[in-house]
Amino acid sequence: MNKKAIIISNYGSMNLDVYETTYMDLEKLFKREFSDFDVYSTYNSERILKKLEKKYGILLENLEISLERMEKEEYEEVYIQPTYIIPGGEYEKLLEVMEKYKGKFNILKIGEPLFGDLDDIENFAEIAKKLFTDKNNAYIFAAHGSKGKNVMYYGMLAHKLKIKNDNFFTITLEEGLPFEEVEETILDGYENAFIIPLLVVSGHHFQKDINEKILSFLCEKGIQSEVKYRSLLDVPGVKNIYVSHCWKIIEL
Repeated sequence: MNKKAIIISNYGSMNLDVYETTYMDLEKLFKREFSDFDVYSTYNSERILKKLEKKYGILLENLEISLERMEKEEYEEVYIQPTYIIPGGEYEKLLEVMEKYKGKFNILKIGEPLFGDLDDIENFAEIAKKLFTDKNNAYIFAAHGSKGKNVMYYGMLAHKLKIKNDNFFTITLEEGLPFEEVEETILDGYENAFIIPLLVVSGHHFQKDINEKILSFLCEKGIQSEVKYRSLLDVPGVKNIYVSHCWKIIEL
């Protein structure tokens, strides 16, 4: 029998709850959608994996360990679906790991991240348009950001979202699209603001930045504001984009 596996490749988190909620929910969806495949989840931040082991005694597989195990268990087809947002540095690390296992399986493929191309960005913008319809609210899509050429993905997203709705704003907490560029427009035109994290898992650092740099500022200016979703995967329709990316590499 041809042994086939799908690996959902995550970054990881020190928040233990997300392993039983966010990550597990996605894995369950993949198991339903791809019933002929064995589905596994891996976590790739070495810093987080070491901390989880040291602090809680939790041992999780990264992509390389998972591929090594699958080679020993004689899997023939392996499809990797990352949960990353853009094809940045973390995605490139997965490609480097894959390169080591070329020729070890009959088929070894990797899917695109959430915003792999313009069609993906357009799909997400359309989802946002249908979900966030109140013209009296400002909707702030907040990402970590990225260095160098990869910041262009957030620029394209900002453009597509703005076309859908004038009250959609895209910011990055690091390089790229600073909040300061849109704060005046938000202050002048809206009484309520909702923040949608462009992250699979909002870590402590991101939450701290959101609270200190955006929520507290907006509240001081009299704008009622809150974080709309805990995870990008909680936004209806987003999980299905990852599923479609995985089907795409299987059917090619």
